[in-house]
Amino acid sequence: MESEVKRMEINLIRHGASIHKENKRIDGAGYRSWIEVYDESGVEPMERYPAWTIEKIKKAHTLLTSDLLRAKATLHHLAVNQNYAAHALFREAELPHVSLGKFLRLKPNQWTLFLRIAWFLGAKHGCESYREAKERAIAAADFLIKEARENGSVCLVGHGIFNRLIAKELEKRQWEGTIYHTHWSCSTYILPKGGPNEA
Repeated sequence: MESEVKRMEINLIRHGASIHKENKRIDGAGYRSWIEVYDESGVEPMERYPAWTIEKIKKAHTLLTSDLLRAKATLHHLAVNQNYAAHALFREAELPHVSLGKFLRLKPNQWTLFLRIAWFLGAKHGCESYREAKERAIAAADFLIKEARENGSVCLVGHGIFNRLIAKELEKRQWEGTIYHTHWSCSTYILPKGGPNEA
């Protein structure tokens, strides 16, 4: 047991693909409505889930998720009847609101790309800024490291962009791992022996 505790491990899992598939061209206001439905939708189950993800879920002492439905629904598929805690701290970084009238009509995935680029460049209309999200990622990394120090292994079911921000913060603290971006994927970070024991 002692050796397991010493091997601190943080696993960042990306949620499954949403069941919300509507992909017609819409204006900015329509995209905001699309996002609301997306946030309220569950995920498409798979016939077989990635073996690495399942293994890490089974071995984890602590299971955490974002409080958004797609993250919680993902964990329900991966860890049936297991206890977990959901926190707003791990929510996906929001996208800025747009007010371009009805002149620009794009597919939802195009809106997402357009607004995410604008967000990285500093747009923050109606949402937290990129800088604020990075500060939240620091708090999230603190939380996960504390759990790993106390319990050895922790799994977080979160989101593409915010998981990436957490991963960058872990890497700054000399945790080693590779971030993966596909749905259901698990990115495992470990602190090498002799690394800094930060809270």
